[in-house]
Amino acid sequence: MKKKLSSKSQARLEKIKQIASESFLKNGYEATNLKDIIKQTGGSFSSVYEHFKSKEGLFEAILNDFAENHFLATLKKNMKITNELSLEEYLYQYSLAYLKIFNNKKTISIVRLLYSQIYNDKFDFSSWFKSNNRKEVEYVLQKRLKKENEYLAKNAEFLSVTFCAMLRGIFFMQSTFENKVLMSKKEQQEHAKKIVKLFINGIINFN
Repeated sequence: MKKKLSSKSQARLEKIKQIASESFLKNGYEATNLKDIIKQTGGSFSSVYEHFKSKEGLFEAILNDFAENHFLATLKKNMKITNELSLEEYLYQYSLAYLKIFNNKKTISIVRLLYSQIYNDKFDFSSWFKSNNRKEVEYVLQKRLKKENEYLAKNAEFLSVTFCAMLRGIFFMQSTFENKVLMSKKEQQEHAKKIVKLFINGIINFN
């Protein structure tokens, strides 16, 4: 049974994650030093290793926070939906909220950090993505597609991932490598309309 942490210990762990998060984003993974983090938070190596096991474990905990408290929270905050929306209307509202996530400097920094560690043998990105699928923004869309009809329900995972990839498009790779937001609000709205139309037409023709 996992030992329950005191409020003081919990606060210290959150502080460790906060400082580590800032360091990862500012300095990159390799340049982030556990010794410096512990010095700033007043913790100890033993507490870090007890709760996070390693630097990779601390990195994974921070990625979990990003997935839930940045990506997913941003999506839900900006989605303007009701139960009466048609699929096309839902996709448009989802698209606008999704594009807000990926036209965001913090998101760009997080993704650049992720890309920098793709070939880190100590961190299994494949397992991390699979274990965190319910925290992914694509999962929100999957749940909606499963309510539509048998075809969409059967292909919900593939369609949600494909739709989000279409939304990100080439502009996101450009913004990631150039490290800046590229799409204005108007451009996001136009892009969302275009992708929704293409997607809906594709479903109709393929189904």
